[in-house]
Amino acid sequence: MAAKPLNSLYSMLANMLRASATGEFILFGEYAVVYGKPAVAIAPSGCGSDMWCR
Repeated sequence: MAAKPLNSLYSMLANMLRASATGEFILFGEYAVVYGKPAVAIAPSGCGSDMWCR
């Protein structure tokens, strides 16, 4: 009977959607890019978020 909870978990995960996004730090020039000027931004590793929804 141990397989029953595991099958239940798999069927629950099969009906879920996962989305993830990385973090971003804009150091300066956020509005300057609207006018074609450069900006400085970095994407640090290990910084981000995950979301699960049904």
